[in-house]
Amino acid sequence: MNKSIFQLALASTLLAGVAQAAPFQNGSFEIGPAPGATFITLGAGDTSITGWEVTGAGIDYIGGLWQPADGNRSLDLSATAAGGIQQTFDTVAGHNYQVTFSLAGNPSTPPLVKTVQVLATGGVATNYTFDISFSSLADMRWAPQTYTFTATGAATTLSFTSLDNTAHGPGAGQRRRHRPDADAGGGDAGAHPVGMDAGAAGHGAGRAGPARPPRARSVNLARRGRRRPPAPSRGEQG
Repeated sequence: MNKSIFQLALASTLLAGVAQAAPFQNGSFEIGPAPGATFITLGAGDTSITGWEVTGAGIDYIGGLWQPADGNRSLDLSATAAGGIQQTFDTVAGHNYQVTFSLAGNPSTPPLVKTVQVLATGGVATNYTFDISFSSLADMRWAPQTYTFTATGAATTLSFTSLDNTAHGPGAGQRRRHRPDADAGGGDAGAHPVGMDAGAAGHGAGRAGPARPPRARSVNLARRGRRRPPAPSRGEQG
């Protein structure tokens, strides 16, 4: 897969008077243990990929096994069976956030259609699919996806979970988040993406609080599978 959800070198500024988690970080999954020329497997509870915790049956942290969506690293969300990752970060209650990420599938084995579920605290669990029919290790055909949620508190947990109970699941790459309500000018003009800021080279700074105009953040998730069809599938609420 491609890089992890977000690449960040964070220097967070917490909102005064509010107990918060931390700014969103490492959206491209670039900061973590060395996965080598192929990949390494990380079990449930592992936190060696900065900012992220592994869930379920574990994941494969991809190095040079396949073409990344961005940077040099990505994830296969199914190690021996369905796994996932999650991160808790600062948010502002009542504000809308949008997560942008890249999705592909491990092209090595079935199922032909890989499925990942995205969920944020207080949000709606949404399933995204990827058909590996036209992809390969050299050309993963990463597809951009988006997920939107409204924060319910000062901290939000965002999770990506494979729904394929096999050893070859959906792949995740770089991820980005921003506040769509800021773009719409709905009473929050000038708000910037909370918690992360991915630069052109995959490195940026994350902070909480208003400052500069919002920039999109990205996340890339991929599972091991095959090629995908001409038109990427869209997410459907689950």
